[in-house]
Amino acid sequence: MCLDAETRRSTDATRLYPIIDRLFFVFLALVILASVFFAPLALLVAACSLFTRVRASRWRVIVLFSLALLLVVTVMAPFLPGFQALLFTHEGSEIVVG
Repeated sequence: MCLDAETRRSTDATRLYPIIDRLFFVFLALVILASVFFAPLALLVAACSLFTRVRASRWRVIVLFSLALLLVVTVMAPFLPGFQALLFTHEGSEIVVG
């Protein structure tokens, strides 16, 4: 017995979490998990979500990329002054970062 498209749509609508929501939650967890191992990897996982049905929902894609970018910036923030070779002065003494 094969279900027609209308029956599948109504079955998917009555589920607690439709399939696209499950995919979104999986990619959300993968973004957080990937940032623990290597920060820029979170952006790669968010980009991989564009090859699934998650791309159909604009706000889900925005949430994934925003979270990935926030995690990457949070992890990389302590290193940014060193990359820019900033010079801080405090009460006459100079502190060179980088």
